[in-house]
Amino acid sequence: QKRKNPACKILLDPVMGDEGRRYSTYTLELCDAVRELVSEADVITPNITEACLLTGTEYRGECLHLHEAEQLAEALMQLGCGAAVITGIVQENQIGNLTYLDGKASYSAVHRTECLFSGTGDLFASVLCGALARGKSLPDAVAAAGAFLSEVTQDTLRQNTPAAEGVLFEPLLYRLGGILDGEEQGK
Repeated sequence: QKRKNPACKILLDPVMGDEGRRYSTYTLELCDAVRELVSEADVITPNITEACLLTGTEYRGECLHLHEAEQLAEALMQLGCGAAVITGIVQENQIGNLTYLDGKASYSAVHRTECLFSGTGDLFASVLCGALARGKSLPDAVAAAGAFLSEVTQDTLRQNTPAAEGVLFEPLLYRLGGILDGEEQGK
């Protein structure tokens, strides 16, 4: 598609694994194919596990120092993508995302809930894509996606939803426009 339309932008969420483990559906050959696909992407959004799988880096947990995350992002850039966003970096009571673009790193973080909900990476990538389509800069789009996910996970906890069922984002979709426009969080 990119060869047919050079203006086409590709956002790739690799969805290869979590918590230091490759998903059972991902063979080593599939990991190699995703690594090749990364070179076609304008933006990639791996979590820490996926970033380690893509770069052959040893996984050391979700608590990364920012300089470690930046080194991991630099290794991702060597695969040929336009920009890398490493998601799910845990620092005490916050969870953040490191954006690496044009040789520069930026970091944004939000309140971290103790519960890990299924599907948050998919939702993050979707909101990020929408924010980019609306003309946001990549760091601002990452911050907006993080803010929306934070609000959604906190609201889902208040609703006592089982983590395996994912987050209840639908009731808060009305907030997404305000978050993308830079309005304060809250209802």
